Amino acid sequence: MHTAFTLPRIPKARLNDSVYDVIRENILSQVFAPGQRLILEELAQQLGVSMTPLKDALNRLAVEGLIEIVPRRGTYVTGLNRAEIAETFEVRCALEVMAVQKFLERASERELQEIAAMVDQLDELAKATDKSAIYQNYVSIDHAMHHRIVELSKNQRLLAAHEREHTHTFMARARYGTFEESLDQAQNEHRALLDAILARNVPQAQAILTEHIQRAKNSLLGEISEGQA
Repeated sequence: MHTAFTLPRIPKARLNDSVYDVIRENILSQVFAPGQRLILEELAQQLGVSMTPLKDALNRLAVEGLIEIVPRRGTYVTGLNRAEIAETFEVRCALEVMAVQKFLERASERELQEIAAMVDQLDELAKATDKSAIYQNYVSIDHAMHHRIVELSKNQRLLAAHEREHTHTFMARARYGTFEESLDQAQNEHRALLDAILARNVPQAQAILTEHIQRAKNSLLGEISEGQA
């Protein structure tokens, strides 16, 4: 019995990219659950495409680590265990520490203000009485802010490596996270990071990022029982 879902039919223009985008979004939004087997014929039928663009998209997603293609067994959405989640946070931390240095060496004032605007958005969300109601939006903006810092490092290899690791932390938080009890602490860290960025203080920004990501890792792992992952 297949899980009920409805996917949009894909127009022929930009076919390969569109198939990739739709499937990736459904993985990140948990429509396709971690560990779920993807039935290729069903996907192709719902999307209104042939197997060729579908397989091209799945190959791209496999390179990103979002799916696993197992010969003679099938195609599965990747699921991360506790050890893998911890490793992902550690790699992400190393990449962001490098990225913030490159970013601050090259950033324009307008780019610094982009980060400031994202921190302001997080501050506004954090004021909500019902924290669970804003969780997914908060995580999305937080994800976008960290991604933008790396993107503004202007190092494409660094960005590609970070996209893979940060996507996995995003998926883990979406799957397991309810909402951090230490939200005020997280916001204090975001504001301190912004202050260091606006001052172009590289060592301080790197130290704050390291502490921030380490705490986020410990917080998430604390929510996952050994039996869940």
